[in-house]
Amino acid sequence: MVSFKEALKIHSSIPLKPLEIEVISLFESIGRILAEDIICIHALPKFNQSAMDGYGFKCRI
Repeated sequence: MVSFKEALKIHSSIPLKPLEIEVISLFESIGRILAEDIICIHALPKFNQSAMDGYGFKCRI
């Protein structure tokens, strides 16, 4: 078993390689991570109530 301190040292020695950005359809994006921020024109709800930030999309297949 590796100690936390040793694991952290190993982790920080691995060079980070940026992932490529690809343009895909909304349907293909399920389970993916955005490369850029989404900015909504209208805030919903219109007051600070949400426990978490999130987005919902409606897509016809």
